[in-house]
Formats: sequence, structure tokens, C-alpha cells
Amino acid sequence: MILTVRNLILIGFLIRLLVAFWNGFFDFEFGQNSDAGSFHNRARFFAGFLEDEYGKAYITPAFAWEECLVHVKGRGSFFTCFLAKFYYWTNIDSLFISSAFSCIAWLMSANVLLKIMRLLSIDKSSQFKAMVVYALLPSSILITSITLREPYELLLINVAVFAVLKIYESKSYRYLPVLILSVVLFSLLHEALMVVGLLIMLSLVGMFIFRRNRTGFSSVRFMLIAPIIALFLIFGVSQIRGGIFDLTSNSLADVARNLGEKIEKYQKGGLAIEARAHYKTDVEINGIMDLLIFLPVGLFQYLFEPMPWRISAINDVMLLLENLFRMWLIGKAWFGIRKIPIVKRRLVRLVFLLYFMTEGLWSIGTINWGTAMRHHIPAFGLLVVSAFAYSARMAGRDKNLELR
Repeated sequence: MILTVRNLILIGFLIRLLVAFWNGFFDFEFGQNSDAGSFHNRARFFAGFLEDEYGKAYITPAFAWEECLVHVKGRGSFFTCFLAKFYYWTNIDSLFISSAFSCIAWLMSANVLLKIMRLLSIDKSSQFKAMVVYALLPSSILITSITLREPYELLLINVAVFAVLKIYESKSYRYLPVLILSVVLFSLLHEALMVVGLLIMLSLVGMFIFRRNRTGFSSVRFMLIAPIIALFLIFGVSQIRGGIFDLTSNSLADVARNLGEKIEKYQKGGLAIEARAHYKTDVEINGIMDLLIFLPVGLFQYLFEPMPWRISAINDVMLLLENLFRMWLIGKAWFGIRKIPIVKRRLVRLVFLLYFMTEGLWSIGTINWGTAMRHHIPAFGLLVVSAFAYSARMAGRDKNLELR
């Protein structure tokens, strides 16, 4: 059998399906406890397969979404109700099935990622290397094989970025509804991803506005001013809606202080729950300067914890190795993008910046490297594409095209 990119995707899917089978029919703590187990069991409860002190499940034959969402009252309510509705309709009560859904979501995400790489004219050798990483990274195999939201978030973010590239590069405006739908869906899966959706939409508008500027902009400069841009963006959003964005004020400094208080309160709430894998001990944000310092420091810890001196279990060793590999991928992308001819550089740079923006968002609310491992998954495809976008063969070919 010739090992091709398509075969790699199939191998990655089959490995995940084996993990899903193990999770569904044997004792697998990673996939049956904590969030993965709670999503499945709450869905079983709302579908009528479990009883509690009420003596029956909540869902009526009509199964109103509002009824489920009101009673769940927690993070992941849309995902829980989606599973519950499926269980209710099919009368299926199986952890293997919900885990297999995650595997299918990953399979679809891999095919979308392949389309992105082809759209960016990444050569076949680099596509193969990228898919080896995408399919076989241990943490990705574990997380995209069990009942979690991350495989679906990964799929939808890949779809959204593919739609943006198609709209900009090929003027295929029929992908605009695809972009909007994917943004809406991953925002429903996790409310924080609403900001990512907004950034993706704004990136498309910005690409068209600056289309004639062939020199683009400096990645280094952008990364330095990104926290300030984010703060102004949050200030604007806070003026038009409430809820988690209820930071309304007449000054940017007040918004920064209020935002800092919310972040500090959230992180201290997480720290109150004792866990071995916490990489923070305390959080103090007293103003705009503290907030601007907190953002890059928090992102660094989120990307690369646990540090070697924090390792106390075999799982930590695996995460340390993956973090070193992630550092290599980021460095490969950072230096490789500069060498890509202008024809594709702007698009690859956009993908890389969206990766950092997504990871930066997750870093704001993450204090635990076990949780960080999960949150790395939704934007993982963007990092892989950015890291393997450059190759000397592609650069030489595109340079010749430019000279013509």
C-alpha cells in the first residue's frame, strides 16, 4: 500500500475509532470521567435514560430546545442538548456512539485541512508531513476520540478559515453562508469562540480593504500591538452588548480595569479548585498595564506549561515533549512565512495570525495544563498549515510565476 495523504487521514481516523471503542466498552478514565463523562451522562439524563431525585428526565416528547437549555444551565449546554436530542430520537444510549461522532468530526476536519493546503498550493511532500502531525499527535488522538466539544470546534474553525480563503482568493461568495453558519455553530459550542468568529469576519473585511497593499505588514509589529488592538475591540463590543461583555464605560481605562477584574475573578475561581496541573498560583490585574503584561505572559504559559521543574507524572513528560514540538512548529511557521512569495504569503500569514488569536483567547481563561491540552485542539489545524506552508520547491515555483 502506498502511504498517501488520504491514507494517513484514514489511519488517523481508524486509530481514533479504536480509542472510541476502548472508551465506549472498557474502563478508560480519560474518556469516561470529568467533562467527557459529564457531557454523555447529562445527555443521557435529558434523553430519559437516567433518573435523579426528580424521578424522571426533563425532556418531553416534543423536546423543546429551550427546555433543555434552561435546565442544563452551564457551559456546553448546546452540545449537551445536541447529544440528548440524538439519544432521544434514536433511542441509543451508547458512549461509543458519541465518541465515534467525535472521530467523524475529526475525519471531516482533516479533509477540510487538506483542501486548505491545496488552496494554498502547499506541495504534496509538505502536505504529507503536515498530515502526519495532524493525524498522529498523541494528545489530538485522545481528545478527538472521546465525547468532547473540541473535535467539532476544530472542524468548524477549519471550515470557517477555508471559507474565508475561498471568498478572498477565488471570490467564491457562495461560501459566505458557510462562513456565517460555521461561526454561529462554534460560538454556540463555546461562547468564548464568539470572539474568534468576530476576528475571522473582521480578517476577511481587512483582507479586502488592504488588497492592493502587496507588501503586507510585519508579523513582529502586529504581535506587539495585538493586545492593544484586542483591548480596543473589546471596548467597542462592550458598548453594544451586555452579558459576559457587560463592560460598558466611557473610558478605555475603565473597560480594561473591568475586564481585568472579570479575568481575575474567573481565574481565581479556577484556582480555588485544587488541581495538580495548575500553572498559576495567583492572579492580580489592577489596571491597563497589568492587563497588557498579563496577556503575553499568560499566552506563553498556556502554550508551554508544564515547565520541566513542574513535572510530577508521566503524562507531564508527554505534554512537555508536545510543547517543545509546538514551539518548533511555531518557529517553523514564523520564519517560513517570511520566505513565502507574496502570491501566498498574505493568506498564510492570515492563517497564522488567526491561530495566535484563538490561542490567545483560550489563554485568558486557562490556568491548568490539562485543560490547555484540550484547548490547543480547535486551532491545531491552523498551526499545522502555517508550519508546513513554506517549502523551497513551492517558493521557487511561485517566484518564477511572479517574474513572468
